[in-house]
Amino acid sequence: CAICLSAVSVTLAEQIDATDRAVLGVPYDGGVRVLAVVKGDGVPGAVIPGDALVPAPPVPEAGRALLLLHNAFADTWKTVGAVRPENAGWLRATAGAPPLEGDGEHAVVAGPALDARLALAVPRFEDADPVVAEIANDQVARAPYAALAGLEGKVDPAALRAYVAAPGTGDRRPSYVLLLGVTGDASDAEAIEARLATARRTADATDVAALLAADMELRGPGRLPWVETTYLNDRRRALPEVEAALAALQVQGEADVTIPRAAVVEVFRRFIRARPAMAGFVAPELIHWQAWAATPDYAALVEAGAVTDPAEEFAILAYLRQSPDPAAKAALADD
Repeated sequence: CAICLSAVSVTLAEQIDATDRAVLGVPYDGGVRVLAVVKGDGVPGAVIPGDALVPAPPVPEAGRALLLLHNAFADTWKTVGAVRPENAGWLRATAGAPPLEGDGEHAVVAGPALDARLALAVPRFEDADPVVAEIANDQVARAPYAALAGLEGKVDPAALRAYVAAPGTGDRRPSYVLLLGVTGDASDAEAIEARLATARRTADATDVAALLAADMELRGPGRLPWVETTYLNDRRRALPEVEAALAALQVQGEADVTIPRAAVVEVFRRFIRARPAMAGFVAPELIHWQAWAATPDYAALVEAGAVTDPAEEFAILAYLRQSPDPAAKAALADD
């Protein structure tokens, strides 16, 4: 989802999906000897020559093998990490899972292929092998927020609480927080609220998007006014905090389950009217949802000349150009 992938461009799992061949190997006579084939063609015991390794691979720690991916265009191999050879079977199962389905702009969609990958990922979230843990978490990060509901009963909330509290989980923490929102209870809601209060005192937006999404998941639609008042309407909140709140509302609105999308659209409309300088922030999602109810709000901003930032204006005009509301055409004619 957008929260989990906010700091990631191309995940390791995506790189494995994209390659035609992947192997585990160890340095041997200037090259790499294949220990196990993870994906595509290959034979254990074969040697990849040194001139095909770009860049030259590092020497792995004792008891670990290099994970190498093939570049079919250049016919070269690159190392993307080192793993324990006994994890070859899990890597092979993950690499051989059914291809994920997508809808273009909003990438992965829920379905049997995603379910199969998530089932493989759950037991490996904090694997002792960091590369395996990264690939497992990539599967969750790529999943749309609505798909996480399918993991209820399959993930231990106590383990998630430990993961959230552990200082070393870093970029994986948002996924754990979101999953805790799906699987947790009232005590988790209180703990999340305490984390949010601490973050507000220090104006620290780290994990706030995930915390707010989980908070709303646990508390339901009645929490929307609090989010709106505390984050969107409070002018003391820094820009990253506001953006985090918008991201949390976006994933909840996209799921359209616990928090109705229509309710999120109304929050966005009030945000547009109250914060004209930031009104374009929500335009892409409103376009994706074909939520044209905001047309009068955007039209009023354009007609009043209230938007001066070029990027904001571009987003708003993109919305108006696609809106079927006659008010959009009138505003564009006056622009």
